[in-house]
Amino acid sequence: MRRTRALGGLVCVVIAAGWWLSGSEGSESKLDGDVGSSREITSEFRTAIGKARQQPGRIEFALRGTHEDGAIVISGRVVDRYTDAPVGDVEVVFRGAGEESVVSGTDGVYRIELAPGAYRAFVRDDSVFSVGQVVEERLPGFPDLDQIGAPDEAAMLLVVAQHDLADVDLPVLRGGMVTGVVTDSEGRPVANAMVRAFTSRRMKPALGNDLGETDAKGRYELRLPSGSYYLEADHPRYAGVEEPMGVSVIIGQPVERDLMLVSGCVIAGKVIGADGQPAGDGAIELGYEGGTFSPAGRILGNGTFRWSTTTEQEITLRAWPWKSPHSEAKTFACRPGARFDNVVFRLPQRGPDIEGLLVDADGAPVPFAFIDLEPLDPGGVSQQERTDANGTWGVFA
Repeated sequence: MRRTRALGGLVCVVIAAGWWLSGSEGSESKLDGDVGSSREITSEFRTAIGKARQQPGRIEFALRGTHEDGAIVISGRVVDRYTDAPVGDVEVVFRGAGEESVVSGTDGVYRIELAPGAYRAFVRDDSVFSVGQVVEERLPGFPDLDQIGAPDEAAMLLVVAQHDLADVDLPVLRGGMVTGVVTDSEGRPVANAMVRAFTSRRMKPALGNDLGETDAKGRYELRLPSGSYYLEADHPRYAGVEEPMGVSVIIGQPVERDLMLVSGCVIAGKVIGADGQPAGDGAIELGYEGGTFSPAGRILGNGTFRWSTTTEQEITLRAWPWKSPHSEAKTFACRPGARFDNVVFRLPQRGPDIEGLLVDADGAPVPFAFIDLEPLDPGGVSQQERTDANGTWGVFA
């Protein structure tokens, strides 16, 4: 599914597991050696990372023994990601089944006693941020409201500690606050709108500070690492902002940016499978001249969708859930204020052209992993699919 033309000829299949943690070339991580000076366990860090890249998501060390009470000690520094300067007086959190935290000293040093186990480590502070790489979104769309202020564990350092660990440094960025008011085109405040900041640097705060919700007066507040961002807003009654607004965040300096939502055109409805049941998870695709399509929105797990645009033009959409054939396309005359509700896309009854089971090195099924198909023939078009909860996948040409 998700392509712009029918797939023809031979293809090359590339597997991309959805749960793969960051650590690829170009990522900014202390464990990759770009933050902090050389210390006595540098070789152990590098060895562990090599193993982690073969078995994603696990970073493990075996250094000194545990203490008599069974606890282990993890220590290190909180440092500025770019300058390696110590960052003191911030809360250092290790998140496992629960949370344990300490405050770093003025020299940035922290020391924490924990039970052996796996932890996500990060810094929690109003103006100092742990950051991680943005996981590539396979399908475009605004985040859910429940992601506001929600910790993103994929953006945190993973530590699997069975013994004492030293020099586990936590790189951070300092930042500032962005506030403003979201209004409609008449200047009326819009409550319960979601505001999002995004950047081309492909980094995000680990604690969801880049998302916010407006209050009854339309006000929002975001806390962001220093740098350049774009702001956009979303609300069920509106199509969005006409253009994302740029903002520069400077350390310690609050910035005010107001946003205006416009009515635009909204198309909403549901996707129904050949069995008459809702077909959830997948893409709403936008059509272009020549009959090509590309992903433009998401189908939710319950089979519903909502797609919007602020432009006035004819819009052609179709639905293509994972592991399914696509629906017939429908065309809508979009103009400011247009609303197309209760739209139904129905999927045809037919089987996949290619199907299989994705397993790991031990033969266990791999659920919810992405499969990328790249054409080998000139002029071919790439395609992506996703395994289901049982690791099975199917490609529909």
